[in-house]
Amino acid sequence: MGWQPLTKLLIRWARKLVGRIKRKFGYGRQEVWSRYTEKARKVIVYAEEEARRLGHNWIYPEHFLLGLTRVTDSFGACLLKWMGISLESIRREVERFTPQGDLGLGQEIKLTSRGRRVLQLVCKEADELGDDHIGTEHLLLGILCEREGMAAQILNKLGVDIELVRTEVIKLHSIEGPGEPQQPHQ
Repeated sequence: MGWQPLTKLLIRWARKLVGRIKRKFGYGRQEVWSRYTEKARKVIVYAEEEARRLGHNWIYPEHFLLGLTRVTDSFGACLLKWMGISLESIRREVERFTPQGDLGLGQEIKLTSRGRRVLQLVCKEADELGDDHIGTEHLLLGILCEREGMAAQILNKLGVDIELVRTEVIKLHSIEGPGEPQQPHQ
């Protein structure tokens, strides 16, 4: 199968997931979804794929983190690598602490309250930083802000500091403008 049918399928899944998220929060479809960069949308699609792969019928913050590790050229992933954090080590840690589920074929995957909370925090972070877009850097900040979740605890254990992440996001946006910058400020 070529890339085009797969891409269309992934976009369709992402739109369904984001649509469910937006309905939960009362947002209009276009107004929130249009704020997400293409790479942030991929992270959301991959989060659902990761939940399915692990046999889970709920999306937790850990699934967003696993999704972020799959979009290796995103600002959020580059920032983690710049901080000396291996994306593979994140994957290993999440998978080590995440039990295999028993999701049946065709079952719908939904967001947990923590998953919803992360997406609320993502929007809040983008708004507080004055960004019109929602990128992978905001997803990383949202995951870190949801301090009680396993994803934030794993990142903290690996040495990721939320204030350093926020500072680097601000620096890069002031240098390169909004969007998906490729490298953190040196």
